[in-house]
This record gives sequence, C-alpha cells and structure tokens, in this order.
Amino acid sequence: TFALENPEAVPAYGTASALTELLPTAVSFTASKGKWTWPKAAKVAKDGTTAGLNPSGVKLTYTSSTGLFKGKFTVYYLVSGKLKKVKANVQGAVLNGNAYGAAIINGTSLPVRGE
Repeated sequence: TFALENPEAVPAYGTASALTELLPTAVSFTASKGKWTWPKAAKVAKDGTTAGLNPSGVKLTYTSSTGLFKGKFTVYYLVSGKLKKVKANVQGAVLNGNAYGAAIINGTSLPVRGE
C-alpha cells in the first residue's frame, strides 16, 4: 500500500473534503520480482467524485538494483465548484521492505510511505 503520511498538509486550493476524497491516501499495488504494478487510474468527474481504486493515477517505478523509486500522481481539488488539478512528483528508497520518500506538490514536500 502506498500512502501520503499527512494528507491534510497538502497545500489546499479547494475544499478539504474534496482533497481528502481524491488524494492517494491508500492505494494498493502488487510487488513481484522487483516490479510494482498499479491499478488503472480511475476517471474523476467534473464534480470531483470518482469510482475506482486509483483516482489520483498513482504510478511509481522501482529499480531493485539501486533500491530507488520514482513516479507521479495527480492531486484534484474543487475551486468554486470547478475541478482543478496539479501534478505531484514522488521519489524515495526502499529499506528493509518498506518504501520511504517524498511527494513534491507545488513546492511543498510531503512524506510518503509504502509497505
């Protein structure tokens, strides 16, 4: 499972409830032979609602020889009822089977963790 450790710290541009619903607070993935496989990104409606396992389109790649991972996801938020989005970049390392890293969202670094 990949998760932001402190989703309420995301720079808020819209309603907190919209951010909490759409952030990848817990996206499960499959790890096999050094490869990470993610659920297909879910569609996000104009009103900010979604149905699916991966509404933020989390996709990270992992290199077993270095122990490093990197990737991206999208943060959606509502402003005056209109859906907006911003890209987040993620990078980190795997130590003792757990992934630790940071997501950069509009210049703000937030801790991420995977296990």
